[in-house]
Amino acid sequence: MERASSAIHGPFYITTLLEPKHPDIKESNGQICGGGVSLYYSHALQLLFFSYTQGKNFISPLKKIVTELSPVFPVTLRSSNGAGKGTSPSLCQWSEVLNHPGLICCLTQTAGTPVVIMVKPDSILIQEIKTVPAKSKIQDMVAIRHTSASSDNQRTTLILLCEDGSLKIYMANVDSTSYWMQSAFQSVSVCGGVRPVSQRKPPKTGTFKLNKKALFDFQCCVPYPY
Repeated sequence: MERASSAIHGPFYITTLLEPKHPDIKESNGQICGGGVSLYYSHALQLLFFSYTQGKNFISPLKKIVTELSPVFPVTLRSSNGAGKGTSPSLCQWSEVLNHPGLICCLTQTAGTPVVIMVKPDSILIQEIKTVPAKSKIQDMVAIRHTSASSDNQRTTLILLCEDGSLKIYMANVDSTSYWMQSAFQSVSVCGGVRPVSQRKPPKTGTFKLNKKALFDFQCCVPYPY
């Protein structure tokens, strides 16, 4: 400890810098990529998600506290306005879908457009959720894992609330999003003496019309350079 760390100078903090190593992460005028936007850590995947103001988004494995992040993988979202390179939006408000490992939901910082990311061992699948008409601004979203109405299989659904009050439903493509749902990755527990729960008829409830029901499949894929 140095003399400058003496208690007579008030409280002090010991800080460790975590440096991500990637050619696109550069410092200019004291700021890295124009400044930070959002940070999220997935305990299930042991991955760190972070984004910068200049529209640069990254994912890096983080199993323990170290001083260097490596490898770092870019998450590039194709521009929906037909612009050229360098127009990828910054991502924020990351979240995971309960009981569906590997599926990450987030929003673009400026437009608030929902983006779904599927993380696999060898690739990152990215899908921007677009509404029709395009002027129907999205106010909020929620992703749920539930039993399919037509079978006993589990499905993942993304529900969007638009500015005009309409609800739009998007179904996850099973083939593209079920990698971590394989039996090889699922824990098995044995419970003895458990009696089956009797099936009851659900109570009648009011209904409302949903504007849209569609599958979301991933429009681009970022391979891991392993």
